[in-house]
Amino acid sequence: MHLATAFALLVFFWRDIWKITLTFFQDFQRFNVKFHKYSTEGSFALKLFVGCLPAGIIGFLFEDTFETTFRSVESVALFLMAGALLMYFADRFHKPTNSNPSYKSSFIVGIFQSLALLPGFSRSGSTISGGMITGMGREQAARFSFLLAVPIVFAAGFFKLISTDWNVVDVSYPVLLGGFMSSFLVGLLAIKVLLAYVKSHSLNLFVAYRILLFFVLMFLIN
Repeated sequence: MHLATAFALLVFFWRDIWKITLTFFQDFQRFNVKFHKYSTEGSFALKLFVGCLPAGIIGFLFEDTFETTFRSVESVALFLMAGALLMYFADRFHKPTNSNPSYKSSFIVGIFQSLALLPGFSRSGSTISGGMITGMGREQAARFSFLLAVPIVFAAGFFKLISTDWNVVDVSYPVLLGGFMSSFLVGLLAIKVLLAYVKSHSLNLFVAYRILLFFVLMFLIN
């Protein structure tokens, strides 16, 4: 499912990814090794790398801890509410100030992306909120969030793929393929809809959904 989502991102943003990658290698071949000499797209590639560092390092070191410590329904409900509050305040008080994220803001957004290691936090919601807090516009923050997801989701998917003992996994491969394709297609649709939505709407709909789900979960466990 991780890889299906990653491929959906790759297909949807292939023009952006191709341009960013091509420009980065062109700059590298010209030996423009100082960050401030990179072109916009080349610099953007490095910013995505910087943004992936926090989640990559924290996930590598503490994934097992997150997997075993915060799996109760109470924890999920708590993080749902925390994510809702984060999205509300980011949307309510953000003031777009920069058209191109800096290395500092990319790293900060990467820290927000790390919150997705906690069940109940939305990776997209966290990173979009982080982007808005650092001064990006809503649409720009969403685009940066999705591009930032490409390497981190591919890494997570391939790690799960190679770490799974397929000899002991009872899985129907047609069912697995069906799940992959449905996740891929729904992922494409979700990306398209979300990018179109945030152009002219606030995040309040997602905030309301998360708060409603929080109260549903709390009702069920009490």
